[in-house]
Amino acid sequence: MSLTPTDLLGDAWRQWRRERTLLLAVAGPFVFLPSYAMALLVTAAPAMPERGAPQVEVLTWLNQFSDWAAANSPWYLLQFAITYFGVFTMLILLLDPRRPTVGEAMRQAGRRLPRYLLATFAIGMAASAGLILFVLPGVYIMARTVGVGPALATDPHLSAAGAISRSVALTRGHVLLLMGVILMLWVGGWIAEQPLAAVDHWLRDGAEPNPVARAIVDAALAGVATAIALATLLVQVAAFQRLGGTANSGT
Repeated sequence: MSLTPTDLLGDAWRQWRRERTLLLAVAGPFVFLPSYAMALLVTAAPAMPERGAPQVEVLTWLNQFSDWAAANSPWYLLQFAITYFGVFTMLILLLDPRRPTVGEAMRQAGRRLPRYLLATFAIGMAASAGLILFVLPGVYIMARTVGVGPALATDPHLSAAGAISRSVALTRGHVLLLMGVILMLWVGGWIAEQPLAAVDHWLRDGAEPNPVARAIVDAALAGVATAIALATLLVQVAAFQRLGGTANSGT
């Protein structure tokens, strides 16, 4: 099958134009608000010491980071679960041919959520390791698993491992294309986030913190994170449909 980035992005854009009201209704409370709350309420991780810092300084940072992680990990896990519940609900809304209501899609997502979270967590850990070691292995893993969420959304009986296997089979022969699209989304999101993150860091560390300015900047950061999540979701749906994962093939 001949497939180009224009095909995927065009399908994603058309899906967005048709379904944006529905998607925003779910993304607002389940993607934007958790991200915004975390930005406002959770303290930033302690800054890493500079390269070549004394061992005592490194050990102090490790202790501080350990304390910070112990205090904040439960909140990040809660955000992870809420956000991906919303993402999975949107996948069901877009891919279930029965066109469920939001309430019906949420109930389905709740029943199948453990499998989706397990698959997402496993993929995230593997991709993160690949990104740390070298960028391309991590992007490769994300490309091969682009159909996992859609597969679980369309088949209520599929296991997490089965969804990964199905995605690997579907993406065979299209890996470079998918890697290119994923990199484009990732780089675009990174570019959009960097100025806002720099301002947020400056506002946090300023001698006279301005809570109103921080709230505005953090809302913008949460908005960028939501836009990236929606763009990624729509590309996943477009790729799944184009590669024959569902009878409702995108054209």
